[in-house]
Amino acid sequence: MVGSAGLPPSLVLPLLLNSFHERKINLEKIVAITRRNVENIYHLKQNSDTVLVNLDKLQKAEEGKLAGTNLKGWPIFTIVNGLLFR
Repeated sequence: MVGSAGLPPSLVLPLLLNSFHERKINLEKIVAITRRNVENIYHLKQNSDTVLVNLDKLQKAEEGKLAGTNLKGWPIFTIVNGLLFR
């Protein structure tokens, strides 16, 4: 699992993806800390909920301490229980 360290939760994944581009973390580790570890710790059954990301999308953070900072890699869609969210 990963904490947000006082940042808005909506910036956690973009920060991790930006760190991937900076070669600080690999994608497998991002999946582990944002999904697999939570399933294992809380004994949740694996499901097909999915977050689709655009690894090349460059966008400025709009909230929190990082407002105005360009981050590369943003979630585009989330699929939960078969429902699509933007």
